[in-house]
Amino acid sequence: MLSPDDAIPPLRSDVHLVPFVEEGEHCTLLYDRMQYAEFATQVITGPFQRFDLLDGRRGAQEVAETLARDGHPIASPADIIQICEEIARRGFLDDESYRAMRRAREREFQRAKVRPAFCAGMSYPQDTRALKRFLAAALDSVPAEQVEAGAASIVVPHIDLTLGAASYAPAYHALRETDADVFVIFATSHYGNEDLFILTDKDFTTPLGRVKNDAGLLQALRRELPFGLQGSDIAHRPEHSIEFQLLFLQHCFGHRPFTILPILVSSFQPFVEQGLRPHATERFSRFIDALQRALARTVRKAAFIASADMAHIGRKFGDDFDAEPLLDELRREDQAIVQTLLQGDSDAFFDHIAAVGDRRRICGLPPVYSMLATRPVQRGVLLDYQQWNERERGSAVSYASLAMYS
Repeated sequence: MLSPDDAIPPLRSDVHLVPFVEEGEHCTLLYDRMQYAEFATQVITGPFQRFDLLDGRRGAQEVAETLARDGHPIASPADIIQICEEIARRGFLDDESYRAMRRAREREFQRAKVRPAFCAGMSYPQDTRALKRFLAAALDSVPAEQVEAGAASIVVPHIDLTLGAASYAPAYHALRETDADVFVIFATSHYGNEDLFILTDKDFTTPLGRVKNDAGLLQALRRELPFGLQGSDIAHRPEHSIEFQLLFLQHCFGHRPFTILPILVSSFQPFVEQGLRPHATERFSRFIDALQRALARTVRKAAFIASADMAHIGRKFGDDFDAEPLLDELRREDQAIVQTLLQGDSDAFFDHIAAVGDRRRICGLPPVYSMLATRPVQRGVLLDYQQWNERERGSAVSYASLAMYS
């Protein structure tokens, strides 16, 4: 048990805090997006709401004194200790108990032959019939005949399906006539950067069934690579950017066999900072070359998907301003970026973002650039563009869907 002068272990940096008011009382929802604990959420009520003070250096006595000095509602050291011990039991503090919990979860994932659905019941229905109705409604929201078929590649958002499912629809309509037997998915890696590209041998499961990883193509790719990829595939465990695409693939093409090649792409920030186009680097170019050779040698008919959102601005993402006043400006900036994609110009796409240091945090840069490097296209068509204005948190995310034609 903590004493008032014991340093409280820090709050985990990956725990999301959502302040809200209920019946006049300030509350905070703590959410473990990695789901290492058995229960991923916890609501804290009462006078202590300053979780930013849990930095690993302060004890409960110092936290209480800081609250009093800053004029915040006063919580006693005993109250603070009680709350900290409660959230520690849930795995929200970065202590040894949490680290043991995390190791157990990661060992469990490494032993598994499949990557289970991570977001079912949160971002989309877990019940199979309800999920089918949900996906059908999303696809029906955009008439298929309004979208040109025959796309070789698509850019699709990975915004939470509770917010933007309809924006996925036109891109999958553009793929409706494909005879591809493998879908190569380049997706943003939000949870790991062990290497520039992160592969996995696992099949994936969703409430709609099992999606097979293309073992033959994966083996061929590894044979073609002149180097081994570093790290493990643990980044795939919580990643939604591939999982959301699988639901639409299963719904649209579940009547026939297909496989996937899921590829997470880590941040391009080092390239942005150096002003260096990724294909000018050995590790990127050799991976893309190896993938192209593997596809050719295994005689796969491939369609390509880039799972990619656009800008992330506002206080939630580290800016010192609210996003809403800038949404019109953001739309203009996004339109300029999209224009490079409509021309199929991957270098112009990268250069435009890098020129301003990726100040808008375009998380789709790595997967879209990688897809265009692998399968160049002649033209693109913008199918949808949206902005999610999270007004209560002073933040916004933009996203778009595009069809790319050879």
